[in-house]
Amino acid sequence: MNFYRKDKGIISLVAILTIGLFALSAVTISLMGALKELTKNRNNVMGERSFYTAEAAAREGVYQYKKHSASSSYSGGNAILLNDSSTAQITVNSLPWPYGEVIGFAINDMPNGTTTRKVIFTTTVFPEGEAFDYALYGGANNIDLRGSEGLDIKGNIFSNGTIECSGNPNTEGDFFSPNTTDNDCSGDKFIADYISPPVINPDDFIAEATFASTSLAVVNYLNENYDLNNPIIGIIFADDTSEMTLKKANLKGALVVNGNLSLGGGDVTIDGIVYVAGKTTFKGGGGKINIKGSLISLGGIEKLAGSVTIEYNKDSASIWKDLFDHSTTGYSNPTPINWREE
Repeated sequence: MNFYRKDKGIISLVAILTIGLFALSAVTISLMGALKELTKNRNNVMGERSFYTAEAAAREGVYQYKKHSASSSYSGGNAILLNDSSTAQITVNSLPWPYGEVIGFAINDMPNGTTTRKVIFTTTVFPEGEAFDYALYGGANNIDLRGSEGLDIKGNIFSNGTIECSGNPNTEGDFFSPNTTDNDCSGDKFIADYISPPVINPDDFIAEATFASTSLAVVNYLNENYDLNNPIIGIIFADDTSEMTLKKANLKGALVVNGNLSLGGGDVTIDGIVYVAGKTTFKGGGGKINIKGSLISLGGIEKLAGSVTIEYNKDSASIWKDLFDHSTTGYSNPTPINWREE
């Protein structure tokens, strides 16, 4: 009997030790899991810290990029160390004009290594150039589209003023403006940010022009050299501020008018950009007007009606944008257009 009691006691002790061992193992496993989660959470926190430090560096880089845009002298450098970061840097990369990249880079040390983040802002040094992304750009003034017979706009339309439509004009594109767009305009309507007018330096374009003179002399030149099958190739620049009335032209390149432009009463074909520092008015009166590129009219567009086709051409707009490279930047500060994280 005594031996039996001793065996029973030993068995109970073994059972208690076994249970204790299992409990200790469970606690150990639980602690190891908790420690793993803590490490994981710390890694996540350090990753977020790296991201915010990189973002702060990128934003500082954009600020300095704007500040030094006139001299194009900013190339980046060390950034302020934030959030326990061991490294914070700013880099500026050139892209095909007018774009650049401002990159914020940060490293944070972790128990099992390091975490790195990059925040990259794609920036344009010529924000005004966005005007050339539209078939029609009306500057700070209104765009007035009238009538459906013969009027055909193939591309998007932008005005910093309002866009008005009457007579159900044919438009194959959308409407963009910081202000209102008439409900009679057929197409999607979007509230958009203001786009500063692309103001040119006349000296640069006179140097590039095939022919540059007064508005009257330009009209005479285009009339005298008109050939339906052989367009004039180059940039034509009317450098005075008087109103130019154009009834006949066949041009491949660009027409730059420093004053107002009146179109109508004859056949005008322009394969390229029409840039008007003043307003553009369509007079009607017969003939057909074809513009394949963009009409950029800083003073607005009035009475756009009649037999008129304006078809946006991205290639023509890109060639025109390149001409602004003479001065490297526009008159507005560089502006971020998108960002990404790496």
